[in-house]
Amino acid sequence: MNEFEKYMEEDIKHIESIELSISKGTKKMKEDFHNNKVAERNEFIDNKIKEYENLKKIVKEKLDAIKTQMTPKKNEIDFTELKSKIIKSKSMLKTTNEYADIVDKTGINKIINLISENKDVNLIKINNYIKEFIEIFNSYNIKLSLDDFNYTLYTHRYMEEFLNSDKDKFDEIMEKTFNEIFFSCPDIVNELKLMLKRIYNKKEKEISSIFNKNIVQGDYKAEYKSNLDEYYEKLNSNAFYLSNDYLNGTKNPLDYKKESANFKKEFDKFLINKSFEDLTDIEKDKFYEDILGLDKIIKELEYYKLFTPLINEVISIYKTKESLKDAFKSKKKEMDKLESVREKIVNNILSKKGLFKKDNTNNEKLILKQNEAVKNIINDYDSYIEEYSKNVIITKLFDTSELLDIVKLISSNYTLYLYLYKKCEITEDIEEFFSKLENFAYDPYNLFTKEINILNELDICEIISNKYKLININLNVDELRDNLDSIKQSIKYILDVYYIDKANISFDSLNTINEISALT
Repeated sequence: MNEFEKYMEEDIKHIESIELSISKGTKKMKEDFHNNKVAERNEFIDNKIKEYENLKKIVKEKLDAIKTQMTPKKNEIDFTELKSKIIKSKSMLKTTNEYADIVDKTGINKIINLISENKDVNLIKINNYIKEFIEIFNSYNIKLSLDDFNYTLYTHRYMEEFLNSDKDKFDEIMEKTFNEIFFSCPDIVNELKLMLKRIYNKKEKEISSIFNKNIVQGDYKAEYKSNLDEYYEKLNSNAFYLSNDYLNGTKNPLDYKKESANFKKEFDKFLINKSFEDLTDIEKDKFYEDILGLDKIIKELEYYKLFTPLINEVISIYKTKESLKDAFKSKKKEMDKLESVREKIVNNILSKKGLFKKDNTNNEKLILKQNEAVKNIINDYDSYIEEYSKNVIITKLFDTSELLDIVKLISSNYTLYLYLYKKCEITEDIEEFFSKLENFAYDPYNLFTKEINILNELDICEIISNKYKLININLNVDELRDNLDSIKQSIKYILDVYYIDKANISFDSLNTINEISALT
């Protein structure tokens, strides 16, 4: 570059040395001299511009070649098959959850509850939930007929259209049917939910038998972890993927060099009375190994904090188990009686003709009785769910259970989950929050939640801090409690450096690539 600047300076001196005028001669001679010299100068400049443009092309080609050679080769990671394996192994892992009943393992319970609990529910979604419900039964070769949907006169009417409507006009017909029913039965959505619940209860033994016969045994926990390990290994070893943030301007490579102030601050933050640059190569390897483990612990702690309200509520209920022993049994008897009354009335109605004739006084009386019976069930339903949920907690957990057992229990039972979700006044979207809960429950990298007993009132953050101090990793307790994002940011910085180094990429080369991009 210095030689090129010297070359340009010589050209500039030559241009400046060209005399454009003379002091002697006639006016015409002076004008001719000036015009000739201007033309000479301009021709020289034009030639030089062309020369510089050619040089620029040559330089650009050489710089582009250097940039291409230095830039990590684009190797798109095809995760399609691996992601499919992860989803499948996780799905199979759910079937091994010792706390889950068949109704949840099949996904039926979630469908039933979302009909009325999802705040974004609409008629199309309700119909899709019902379709999913029917399809699950079909997948187990259990065919449902219109008689299965005889929960009330109104569910019968609704499902009659549902099962027989023209597919091309399905949404239009069902909306019309819904509107016809709604003002006679404003509780139609709850009735549809109770209808599906009743169907499952009647078919439970049949579907359980088929499910258990078809389940394929396997070590899905190990398989799921192996698939995740492979995913992260591929993700964190791909040079092109790792370089992307530094080459698109998201991150500045110079901020990650060992000489930068950021490097010293982030690395030394976790060291006790030491600096990273003073560590031996063996000590540096051990440090990175500890940070990789800490990364998993912090992610686990973040999940734990998110679900602490639910976990604490479960522990609080479990501690009162002696006073709850017979509560659900009693409540279930009450609900069974209410259901029995409803069923007798509905059977009586559906055995008659002329149900919608206004002059049929007897039928009108039966319908009023039906409505009253269903209303009693709906009014008592929340109380029933509360006692049911408490019973699940006190019968499936034990004094020897660990914190992760609570998470697995909540994620295994959508009814229990919804009870706790509402009880703890969670504001996050129902399904998104549940998805995070499931990820937490089945995360193969969990550590402290599968070791700490539910009855131990321990300070988790202090335990983690003390654990890492024993291996000379500094973890501030107050940051663990109140500023987890700061710790996550520092860990992310260190692991960025670690993975870039492992992929044999230098931050100097990334910075050079950026400088060439700016020039060209």
